Amino acid sequence: MTTKRRSVTPDPRPAAAGRQPRDPADDVRQRLLSAAVAVLREDGFHALTQTRVAERSRLRQSHLTYYFPRRADLLMAVAETVASQMQARVSVQSNGRPLDIDGLRAVLHAQLADRELPRLMLALVAAADEDARLGAWLVRFHAGIAAMLAAALARAGVEAPADALAVFQATLVGLRVGGLMTGARPAELSSRLDRALDHLLADSSRDPGKVA
Repeated sequence: MTTKRRSVTPDPRPAAAGRQPRDPADDVRQRLLSAAVAVLREDGFHALTQTRVAERSRLRQSHLTYYFPRRADLLMAVAETVASQMQARVSVQSNGRPLDIDGLRAVLHAQLADRELPRLMLALVAAADEDARLGAWLVRFHAGIAAMLAAALARAGVEAPADALAVFQATLVGLRVGGLMTGARPAELSSRLDRALDHLLADSSRDPGKVA
């Protein structure tokens, strides 16, 4: 008995207004990135290998190497993903109110407790010695973090001078790297961060109507 195959006719209806059809490739890439972030958070930076990420995503390693040919490509994408997650957290507080200084403190304190992202960034800094493209990416990434901090402070009613903001960002980086070197507890690092943030606020113009 011969089975007649059904032909599939494309749906002639247009996509919903304002919404483009989703590219399946975006889903694969996002699945790989989600797996990579999960490996970083749960197993640590040492486990963030292409093989481990492919296993976690339940995709073939050829998929991963197609989107991220080198480990450095994967590390850059993971760093950008984590930064985007942080940006989402500083946009609003958990209760949905506009961000205030206390909310920003809470987000920054949580970042200090993360020991794996600094390890990832240090690996990228080391690799940049032999890769000019990676060095340029680090400059852009650093500038993006500075812009994110400035925007978060502005939403909280604080206009920070560029020099003061640069010092605060350098302090934040130093605390995270120093925490790895010394094994300092998150509470100790948070106390130092609070003092640095207080100095930044003292050097900044503030809108009493926005600052909590």
